[in-house]
Amino acid sequence: MGNTLAALTLTTLMASNMQPVWGPGMSGDQIVAQVYANLRLRQADGNWTRSLASKGGNNRVAHLPGIYWSGREYVAEHATYYLAKGQKTAEQNAMLRKWIPGAGAEHCWSLLLMFGSKSIHFPGHLDEDVEKALKEKVWKSMGARGSRDTASYLAAASAPDGRHVLSFHNITTRWAINELLQLTALAPYPEYANRQLKGGDTIAQRYVACNKFWARGLMGMAMHGLQSEFASGHYENRTWPEVERIYYYATDPVVHQRVKMFLDIFLIEIAQRSLHIADDEHVQCGNKSRAKSGGTGSKLEGWLKAKYGEQVGMLEAPGIRSYRPPVPAILLRQGGPRPEPVYVAEGRIPCEYDRRYASRRYNYVFMTPEYGIGCAMFNPDHFNSPPLNRGAFGSWSGVIFAGDLSDQTRRLISLEAYTGEKWNCQFEDVMVTQRWKGGYYGGWPSVALQRFDDGQIVEQDGWVFVSDGRAFGAVKVVDGGYEWKTRRTRLNVKKEYSPIIIQTGRKVVYGSYGNFRKQILEAPCRLEGNKLTYHGPYSPRIEFFTNNEPYTMPRIDGQTLEMQRTYAYRSPYLNSTDGRNVVTAQYGEWEWVYDFNKNTITECFAGRSDFEASLRPSGPSAEVMGEWDGLLREQVRERLRTGEAPKCHITSLRSVVSAIDEHDGAVQITTGGVSMRLAWDRLTARDKMSLAAASLIEGEPLSNALVGFYALLAGEREYARKHLNQALEFRELVEKDVGLRGTGE
Repeated sequence: MGNTLAALTLTTLMASNMQPVWGPGMSGDQIVAQVYANLRLRQADGNWTRSLASKGGNNRVAHLPGIYWSGREYVAEHATYYLAKGQKTAEQNAMLRKWIPGAGAEHCWSLLLMFGSKSIHFPGHLDEDVEKALKEKVWKSMGARGSRDTASYLAAASAPDGRHVLSFHNITTRWAINELLQLTALAPYPEYANRQLKGGDTIAQRYVACNKFWARGLMGMAMHGLQSEFASGHYENRTWPEVERIYYYATDPVVHQRVKMFLDIFLIEIAQRSLHIADDEHVQCGNKSRAKSGGTGSKLEGWLKAKYGEQVGMLEAPGIRSYRPPVPAILLRQGGPRPEPVYVAEGRIPCEYDRRYASRRYNYVFMTPEYGIGCAMFNPDHFNSPPLNRGAFGSWSGVIFAGDLSDQTRRLISLEAYTGEKWNCQFEDVMVTQRWKGGYYGGWPSVALQRFDDGQIVEQDGWVFVSDGRAFGAVKVVDGGYEWKTRRTRLNVKKEYSPIIIQTGRKVVYGSYGNFRKQILEAPCRLEGNKLTYHGPYSPRIEFFTNNEPYTMPRIDGQTLEMQRTYAYRSPYLNSTDGRNVVTAQYGEWEWVYDFNKNTITECFAGRSDFEASLRPSGPSAEVMGEWDGLLREQVRERLRTGEAPKCHITSLRSVVSAIDEHDGAVQITTGGVSMRLAWDRLTARDKMSLAAASLIEGEPLSNALVGFYALLAGEREYARKHLNQALEFRELVEKDVGLRGTGE
């Protein structure tokens, strides 16, 4: 399981009574339980007491739930804590009475939603005149600007396709949320329910219509791809904390349930394409829309750390209903090695400006434990006219590396946003990209190689190679070459519309940086007229066409890339099918079904069809496993007899160890200068794969078969294929013993 302390210092942990969410030997259930225990500390008396005693806006901790964009309000904070506790009510009412005339409207409707006489949370703690003053403040804020009326809300809510009901843009979303919460605050009170708004309808009428709008919109956007500003370093953080406010305050049961489902799917989606760089850092991989400040930082990470119990974050009123992240998102973020460690995750990116169209733009990410590479794929001709060519582009794409075990530096190959909008084709570890002539944002294309030392960069035959220790990358400007803009950190293409190839690879597959370079240099790559053909070492043939009036879609192994797809999500962890209104999350053998037709979340043991089961190892019998373990132990002994101690990575210890002895059903290891014994039954399939590779006997097919056997059990098919190709006489036996049927490999 992964070690995620999320930058919590020992002082912070002690002060807040938070506990690390991970520890050696912790099970998934224990990790989830610890996360939920830490989340309860957001309502703890001790944390509130420290916060209320603190001074200065920069040190603020306590806010009203969901009030993320205002300055600190000491009166509102004191009232939130003491009224929720039912303490010092006279004193707090006296303070509010003086404070309300100059207070911000958002604070006022939050206090009314929490403490008004009709509140679902803490009713009865406001004096009558204070409650009336809060209501008037909310009413005046509603009259301050125009908004949808009841008829327009109902028209949108009755649309046959809900994808265009909501606009998940950082500005319009917040406006829509504010109106929903204002209506929710006033609708329960008869003296306000029948008041007429600017549109001629009443508060009560618009409250009903607005909730229908949100119920329809949340389902429509969940089934169509969530939002257009995914992974934006700035704008995403303006949207999702605001969405959480609906969970706190919604009184309509359908809206309340659907916003939970919506948030769950969002957290699972970004967790599956986030890379764990270090104990305190997770970075989203793949396309990033409106990606400013280099494209990799995200202000949303602070909110996420609070959501996962990694730091206290902003406090909550003691006793208020609190959103908790779903189990699959917790395990994807904090649960260590994933059941499927190497995978593709695809997600539809909704149109921003004209949502009548079903988007044909997808975020494509290839994830490995060592890096993530991804981009947005779309048909440029579909987006070549306003307003479609504006919708949440300014896109970042490229590679983010996780770093070596001893060097957790975030290194990148970046096609940065606003350096010439690009269109892309990708299949797993290969991306081909070109300047998009019809894109809204101009600029000259460049490729940034960030945080690589000179010794990690090699230039040869038009390729630029980089190494991150456990993974490698290669960049080729195909037509016209490149020139360095700054000291080997950024290369500019000499021809604006030259295609660019980015090839990545894992050390466990290629063996060494030198072998990676050798295989890439030998890979077929040619530009003939307007057709680029590239065939990477472990990838299908990609044909990319550079003409742009009109565009010709790329071909992968002869098949034209089709962007009119029938799903919003597809990966080992999150899937949907258009038209069903159901999203399914999966982690290991467990499955969570989000059914928007029934407004239910169902957890169950994952059932698979016979065909799906045939593609997964059924697992060896204990007898067969014992035979392969015996071969591995003998191989380790052989290496030890030569005086070499094989170094490998042990999952449960999260570190590199040296195996220095093997006997009595245990392996004697050293890590960090400490020697210990570890029983064989504590070693996972991934541990044994690492040990088999570290003790590999070159030129011995059975030794390669050992690596292939454990690699298949660990889900590392690409790595297994490499070794089994060097042990063809044992391949059938390995697949039979692992329990593979019908793989066609």
